[in-house]
Amino acid sequence: MHTNPEDGLFKKIMQKTDTDKISSHFAKFFVWVVVITLPAKYWYRIAYYVSHFFGLISRQALLGKLSVQYQRAYRLNRLLSLFTRSGKAFDIPIKITGLELLHSTQNGLAICSVHLPLIKVGIRAILDSGFEIDAMIAGMTGSDGKMAFWGTTKRVKTIASAEANVLIKARSVLKENGSISLMIDTNLGNPLSPNMLRFCGKVGAKVVFLLAELADDHSVVVHLVSPPYPYCEDDNQVNENLNALAELRDDILIRYQLPPVGKGNWKDI
Repeated sequence: MHTNPEDGLFKKIMQKTDTDKISSHFAKFFVWVVVITLPAKYWYRIAYYVSHFFGLISRQALLGKLSVQYQRAYRLNRLLSLFTRSGKAFDIPIKITGLELLHSTQNGLAICSVHLPLIKVGIRAILDSGFEIDAMIAGMTGSDGKMAFWGTTKRVKTIASAEANVLIKARSVLKENGSISLMIDTNLGNPLSPNMLRFCGKVGAKVVFLLAELADDHSVVVHLVSPPYPYCEDDNQVNENLNALAELRDDILIRYQLPPVGKGNWKDI
């Protein structure tokens, strides 16, 4: 029986996610229409301007809970994730600094990030540079055991964070001078966990921080930053590293015109 490829694409883009809101269904349908009617070179521009408009009229922005700037980044992140479901690569204007920090390791590398919009664009930028990430530690994974990143068909093997042997698997990667990536908070506004930094200190792995933000010129700026103590040799160094990452995150929130974590009512957002 002949199967229309557009039917399969429709189901792929419209598949259930973490929300069943009408706005989510509308966004998925909108993306499907764009994917089947316009070349991929236009997708980012469309996603940006749609996010720009709806950021102005979003309920949370109108109520003053979230800034327009943050809403734009959040909504752009959402649309890029839906366009990625098409299975086609598309361009995203990215500016990345700090790629040199990923090299010259002997006991592996842990790329640690936090829950900010467009972090997966940051991972995509690393992969586009030719650097190989061997595994992602994450709570969710694709049906093939790999994770997708916005705008690219490249995928990375996932180690489920809920697995009892997650650290054993991570150590196996690092032991071969491989690289892993993970977020060390559970959500924006939640505390940063020291566990992975302590683990890296025990195995001698290097730590690099990853952050991403939406810039005024429509591009996504990706920062790779060395912590004060990349090898996390004791708890004092771990704590100073966590404080440094929190400051980097808060700097981005301030540019999004939001209060730093701990100084705003993030539980109500």
